[in-house]
Amino acid sequence: MIKHKPTAFLNGKKGLTLLEILISTAVLIAAAVVLADTMSLLLKQQVNAEKAAYAVFLVQEKGEELKTVPWGNLVSQPEAEVPGCPEFSCSVEVRSLNSYTTRIISYSEVK
Repeated sequence: MIKHKPTAFLNGKKGLTLLEILISTAVLIAAAVVLADTMSLLLKQQVNAEKAAYAVFLVQEKGEELKTVPWGNLVSQPEAEVPGCPEFSCSVEVRSLNSYTTRIISYSEVK
Protein backbone atom coordinates (compact mmCIF):
# COMPACT_ATOMS: atom_id res chain seq x y z
CA MET A 1 0.00 0.00 0.00
CA ILE A 2 1.24 3.49 -0.92
CA LYS A 3 1.45 5.93 1.93
CA HIS A 4 0.62 9.61 1.41
CA LYS A 5 3.71 11.75 1.76
CA PRO A 6 2.94 15.35 2.83
CA THR A 7 4.28 18.14 0.64
CA ALA A 8 6.28 21.12 1.87
CA PHE A 9 3.41 23.44 0.97
CA LEU A 10 0.98 21.84 3.38
CA ASN A 11 3.59 21.22 6.09
CA GLY A 12 2.03 17.93 7.07
CA LYS A 13 -1.54 19.23 7.02
CA LYS A 14 -4.20 17.52 4.98
CA GLY A 15 -6.07 20.67 3.80
CA LEU A 16 -6.13 24.44 3.58
CA THR A 17 -7.24 26.72 6.37
CA LEU A 18 -10.11 29.15 6.01
CA LEU A 19 -7.66 32.06 6.16
CA GLU A 20 -5.64 30.71 3.23
CA ILE A 21 -8.80 30.28 1.17
CA LEU A 22 -10.00 33.82 1.99
CA ILE A 23 -6.64 35.36 1.08
CA SER A 24 -6.42 33.49 -2.24
CA THR A 25 -10.02 34.46 -3.04
CA ALA A 26 -9.27 38.13 -2.29
CA VAL A 27 -6.21 38.03 -4.56
CA LEU A 28 -8.24 36.49 -7.39
CA ILE A 29 -11.04 39.05 -6.99
CA ALA A 30 -8.53 41.95 -7.02
CA ALA A 31 -6.94 40.59 -10.18
CA ALA A 32 -10.36 40.20 -11.82
CA VAL A 33 -11.28 43.80 -10.96
CA VAL A 34 -8.03 45.11 -12.45
CA LEU A 35 -8.53 43.05 -15.61
CA ALA A 36 -12.15 44.19 -15.99
CA ASP A 37 -11.14 47.84 -15.60
CA THR A 38 -8.37 47.43 -18.17
CA MET A 39 -10.74 45.76 -20.64
CA SER A 40 -13.25 48.58 -20.19
CA LEU A 41 -10.59 51.19 -20.91
CA LEU A 42 -9.36 49.29 -23.97
CA LEU A 43 -12.88 48.97 -25.37
CA LYS A 44 -13.45 52.74 -24.99
CA GLN A 45 -10.17 53.46 -26.76
CA GLN A 46 -11.09 51.08 -29.57
CA VAL A 47 -14.44 52.82 -30.09
CA ASN A 48 -12.72 56.22 -30.16
CA ALA A 49 -10.12 54.96 -32.64
CA GLU A 50 -12.84 53.57 -34.91
CA LYS A 51 -14.70 56.90 -34.82
CA ALA A 52 -11.50 58.82 -35.59
CA ALA A 53 -10.70 56.51 -38.51
CA TYR A 54 -14.23 56.94 -39.86
CA ALA A 55 -13.94 60.73 -39.50
CA VAL A 56 -10.73 60.64 -41.56
CA PHE A 57 -12.54 58.57 -44.18
CA LEU A 58 -15.37 61.13 -44.32
CA VAL A 59 -12.91 64.00 -44.73
CA GLN A 60 -11.13 62.15 -47.55
CA GLU A 61 -14.48 61.46 -49.19
CA LYS A 62 -15.40 65.16 -48.94
CA GLY A 63 -12.03 66.06 -50.47
CA GLU A 64 -12.68 63.77 -53.42
CA GLU A 65 -16.11 65.37 -53.82
CA LEU A 66 -14.55 68.86 -53.80
CA LYS A 67 -12.07 67.85 -56.52
CA THR A 68 -14.96 67.64 -58.97
CA VAL A 69 -16.09 71.23 -58.30
CA PRO A 70 -14.56 73.94 -60.54
CA TRP A 71 -12.21 76.31 -58.67
CA GLY A 72 -14.44 79.31 -59.23
CA ASN A 73 -17.43 77.57 -57.67
CA LEU A 74 -15.70 76.51 -54.43
CA VAL A 75 -17.37 78.12 -51.43
CA SER A 76 -17.27 77.55 -47.69
CA GLN A 77 -19.97 75.30 -46.29
CA PRO A 78 -21.31 75.68 -42.74
CA GLU A 79 -21.30 72.78 -40.33
CA ALA A 80 -23.95 70.26 -41.30
CA GLU A 81 -24.83 66.66 -40.53
CA VAL A 82 -23.20 64.09 -42.79
CA PRO A 83 -25.92 62.29 -44.78
CA GLY A 84 -26.27 58.71 -43.54
CA CYS A 85 -24.05 59.39 -40.51
CA PRO A 86 -26.09 61.35 -37.94
CA GLU A 87 -23.31 61.21 -35.35
CA PHE A 88 -20.88 63.13 -37.59
CA SER A 89 -20.95 66.73 -38.78
CA CYS A 90 -18.80 68.27 -41.50
CA SER A 91 -17.85 71.78 -42.55
CA VAL A 92 -15.69 73.18 -45.36
CA GLU A 93 -13.66 76.37 -45.20
CA VAL A 94 -12.33 77.90 -48.43
CA ARG A 95 -9.67 80.65 -48.15
CA SER A 96 -7.99 82.47 -51.01
CA LEU A 97 -4.41 83.07 -49.92
CA ASN A 98 -3.51 84.94 -53.11
CA SER A 99 -4.59 84.93 -56.75
CA TYR A 100 -2.84 81.60 -57.34
CA THR A 101 -3.46 79.72 -54.11
CA THR A 102 -6.67 78.59 -52.46
CA ARG A 103 -6.69 76.66 -49.21
CA ILE A 104 -9.52 74.23 -48.57
CA ILE A 105 -10.01 72.85 -45.08
CA SER A 106 -12.56 70.16 -44.39
CA TYR A 107 -13.56 69.26 -40.84
CA SER A 108 -15.42 66.20 -39.66
CA GLU A 109 -16.51 66.06 -36.04
CA VAL A 110 -18.23 63.52 -33.84
CA LYS A 111 -21.30 64.89 -32.08
